[in-house]
Amino acid sequence: MRSAGQSVVVCVNLFWTVAVVQCFLATMCHLQWGVFILFAALIVVMSIFIVLLLLETKICIVRASGFMASGLGHDFSHVMDVLRFLGRGS
Repeated sequence: MRSAGQSVVVCVNLFWTVAVVQCFLATMCHLQWGVFILFAALIVVMSIFIVLLLLETKICIVRASGFMASGLGHDFSHVMDVLRFLGRGS
């Protein structure tokens, strides 16, 4: 039963992959030179995201990010453990 379900998942995945690729190709051909504007806009959005949300762009080193994130109600101690393991943490 498990292999039958797995084969159904593979077939559905393949179908949707082909559908998305065909739609994407048609869209890219329809845009012609507009595709450059599309990718330029995506780069601008990604750059704004990095500038606004990446800690190191806010003059905060990664080692101090555990302290900053502790007020968010999430447990980021595993990040500090990884940094210590890599020899970069305090």
